[in-house]
Amino acid sequence: MDRNNLAFDLDAIMDQLADSDLGEDFDDDNDWHPPGQLTNSSSDNEDEQEARNSTVASPSSSNKWIRRRFIGKPMPTLISEPTEEVLTPSEYFDRYFTEEIYELFAFNTNVYYQLSFNKQLNPPVTATEIKKFFGINGILGCIRYPRIKMVWMQRFRLSCIAEAMARERFFLLRVNLHIVDKGSVSPEI
Repeated sequence: MDRNNLAFDLDAIMDQLADSDLGEDFDDDNDWHPPGQLTNSSSDNEDEQEARNSTVASPSSSNKWIRRRFIGKPMPTLISEPTEEVLTPSEYFDRYFTEEIYELFAFNTNVYYQLSFNKQLNPPVTATEIKKFFGINGILGCIRYPRIKMVWMQRFRLSCIAEAMARERFFLLRVNLHIVDKGSVSPEI
């Protein structure tokens, strides 16, 4: 079939559909009766009369959009209570990770290492070292390396991390970091 005949056939189909009396409200007709059955309802005649007498509303062509400047109403001003001073990200972090928590991390990391290897960690972990460890992990979370060891390699060195802590010390803390004394936890938990 060539394309011109196809277009003609499509136009003919669309015309037939447009002339159809099938509408969206076809299923809503509660008064429909199969052909051949007579109804004695007087309301049918009244409905038909109303339908003949009523005029069909057509869209008005006088509706035109006019461009006007928007004039908004001013919003009521709210008097709010003075807000708290906006803190820096590190100040928010320090609110939840206090000096006591860092000391607890350091103490329990030293205890865990001693229980695991039957010797003391030399030098013992300090709260300052734990802070550096958290800072390094924060930076590593933002800057992706295929391997963490690459941060300390000469070619890919990230000096803010490499100068803050030695690679072996970082991995030692990473493996042994504890906040709770392993011996004081009951087995029920």
